[in-house]
Amino acid sequence: MKSRIVAARELMRSDTTTAEKFEALEKILRGINPKIDKTLAMAAGALKKVEQFQETAVIELTAERLPEKTEKQKKRKKYLLLFLQYWDDLKDEVERVRGELQSSDSNVVKGGKIAGLAKGPLGAITAIAAVIAGGLVLLNSVAVSVVVKNKGCDTILPQTTAAVSLPGLVIPNQPIPAGGSVTATLPPLTLTVDNSSGDSLRLTAYGLHLNFDYSGEVDIIFDGTSLIGKATTLNLGDLKQHELIISCK
Repeated sequence: MKSRIVAARELMRSDTTTAEKFEALEKILRGINPKIDKTLAMAAGALKKVEQFQETAVIELTAERLPEKTEKQKKRKKYLLLFLQYWDDLKDEVERVRGELQSSDSNVVKGGKIAGLAKGPLGAITAIAAVIAGGLVLLNSVAVSVVVKNKGCDTILPQTTAAVSLPGLVIPNQPIPAGGSVTATLPPLTLTVDNSSGDSLRLTAYGLHLNFDYSGEVDIIFDGTSLIGKATTLNLGDLKQHELIISCK
């Protein structure tokens, strides 16, 4: 249950979404409780209406700057506002469930208010199966990859720690020789990348930490943008595959 809520919160942190990401969110959250199920259904219906008037796959989760000059534009804004209402309701309910999960000495609360609300012919077995299925859906539907390349540097040594366990998480720990690369598989998290120390690159997201130690004069490039000497926030959900190059001169 906790891993599903963590994954759902990460999917909902972005200022944009897509039909693919919402479908994955549905599969992760469905069955947690009846209110979430009902809100998901209403949001899905509104999203289908938005898609009829949407020209791009990426949907911005704001209606403030949308024009209303044509009938098509007016309808798009109308259905987007409806979708945003359900989206906010869904975020509120996810936060409420998260708060209950974090309550101390709350075995009764967790069993009665959350797990007990997962209805189905198999009762508790259905709820447990849903947790496992939610993790697999996250990996298969929305996981993104980050390819880390060593371009002419001495061997880079990744160091990893994880305070939480997320479904579909694959973090490399093998050394990266010059000319070599490794691939990390992650949910579409918002990453904080810190290179302010000048001799290491630290990636942090929701209790996950991945460090790359290096030596020498380097440039660090993520999807074509230099990260050298600063801390940067990156949204992995923007692309399905990313490239991180550590280049030595």
